[in-house]
Amino acid sequence: MTIEKCLMDICIELTPIDASAPKFFGFSEFLTSLALMVLAWTTSDVRYRFRIDCAPIPLKGITFWVVVIFGMLTLLTDLWRAEQWLVPTNIPLTTGWWQAIMGGALLFTFFSWIWFAFIHPKPYGRWNAERFTQALYQVILKGSKEELSIIADELTKSMKSIVTHATEENKQINQDTQNPRKVQLSANKILELMADKIFCRVVANTSPTTAITLYNEMKNNNKYNIKVKSFTRNLISEAINEKSSFICLEISEYDSKPMGHRNPISRILFSNYKMSSAIGTTLCPNITDVYNWDTDQWKIYFRIVLVTLNSYNPQEHGIYSEILKNALDYAKRSTRDSYIINTTPDISYNNDYAKRIIMAINFTREFIKKINEKDVYKNIKVKIIREDLPLEEQLIAKESIYDHVASLMFGIVIDISQITNPAWEEHISHSLIPLLVNHDFQVTGIEKIIQAKFRRMIYNDIKSMEKTPNQRAARVIRLVLNTTGLETIKNKRKHGSSILQKAVLGWLKRNYDWVYRNNREIAKICLGKNTFYDSINHRIVRGYVSPSRTGKEYVHLDIDPAEPPLASSSPTPAEH
Repeated sequence: MTIEKCLMDICIELTPIDASAPKFFGFSEFLTSLALMVLAWTTSDVRYRFRIDCAPIPLKGITFWVVVIFGMLTLLTDLWRAEQWLVPTNIPLTTGWWQAIMGGALLFTFFSWIWFAFIHPKPYGRWNAERFTQALYQVILKGSKEELSIIADELTKSMKSIVTHATEENKQINQDTQNPRKVQLSANKILELMADKIFCRVVANTSPTTAITLYNEMKNNNKYNIKVKSFTRNLISEAINEKSSFICLEISEYDSKPMGHRNPISRILFSNYKMSSAIGTTLCPNITDVYNWDTDQWKIYFRIVLVTLNSYNPQEHGIYSEILKNALDYAKRSTRDSYIINTTPDISYNNDYAKRIIMAINFTREFIKKINEKDVYKNIKVKIIREDLPLEEQLIAKESIYDHVASLMFGIVIDISQITNPAWEEHISHSLIPLLVNHDFQVTGIEKIIQAKFRRMIYNDIKSMEKTPNQRAARVIRLVLNTTGLETIKNKRKHGSSILQKAVLGWLKRNYDWVYRNNREIAKICLGKNTFYDSINHRIVRGYVSPSRTGKEYVHLDIDPAEPPLASSSPTPAEH
């Protein structure tokens, strides 16, 4: 039965739809397909959900509207067939074609998910910059270590593009007109998101490839000033905190030789001074973590510093190194709790704090040995004064890496001078301090400059007693006397211990009586074990067990009687 409907001069022939026509995609088939798709989407791995979120088109939104629209159309089509409502007869669209269009739309949507999730996931780029950033933010905000491990691995595929689009700190956003502002801002944001501590912990423990790829791309693009400072700081902190991390495994193979393919982070990051210096935080882990490190973790850190030092060239990079200065400042903290040894009466190298002292001294000696092998400027000056620079820059101009090494040595001396346990005090004075002051040999080259600066720091600290007697300087005097004694070292005149002894004994001779009269408690701290001050004869006396062990032998140092004002203008004994 055909019905003709006319509107003005336009006529349309209508006929009831053929209810007996073949049906291969209706509402029931739609529901079955939808159930399978929902099952696949909800049970898929976080990796594939992340890829869908990062697609260059809003795939989830498009899918929702496709499902809604074509779900309603399939339902309406089945209703139309059941009621045999009228349809136009003069259009080429048959019932079969109509079902094919609806089924094809749903199938195309399904294939789109497969394409972006499995076949060709879209890496970070200008078309998905904001979507990629938002997807990463959601995963990091959730904080699941299992999911972060997968996403960290997924980031590796986009690292080249992220580094390419990221802007360096000394360049403006959108300076390159080929890159839209959005993609640059998003790349910077991604690098900032990667600095999350939980994410860094996951990278350090389960996905080191992410960090390796990042630093490798920075090297390939020669972009060292992008926003990776916080990420690097947290990554190094978490890697050292976790003793099974990639960095601990790499550094455990350290043998002072060039890093090979087995140690990619060490080779790319620490062995590249230019990169380490530009980033600035490769040797600056979180200070709150540093205070909780044990001996093994300090050992890893010291080796990282030495690997970086291997790639440092004073001729090329200058004698002031900010990154190595910071590293040496961190190294000072390794002995900050040395005073706890006072509660341990028995000497044992298994003591963690004793291990740290020995390790810090050995690190210092190794550092000096390596830097002594470096080429240095000819006619190097110990102090460089630049009056034309602002005050804060003048302070830097006066410093060098040699000052920083000397400062580390001085810091170690200050820390271990707090050890007053007699057994430990004697052991440290005779076994450890001589390693710092070169008791048994004469130094040359750069080490000679470092030792001179080190002795100057000790002398200046002692000299502060001329204004205000204080326990710190008194403990340093005590440590020096325990190490060098009162009897002049005659056969090692140019050795470090002899020069230091000469300076300290000279100061004591001129000023000890004044200290004794003004603060006897501080004066007593200066002298140490088996030593006393004869105030009547003005001499410091120290007793030793005689070689025959039948009695004691005494040596003394004559002291100048104090006459106000205190003699504070006397010159420092010459350094050799």
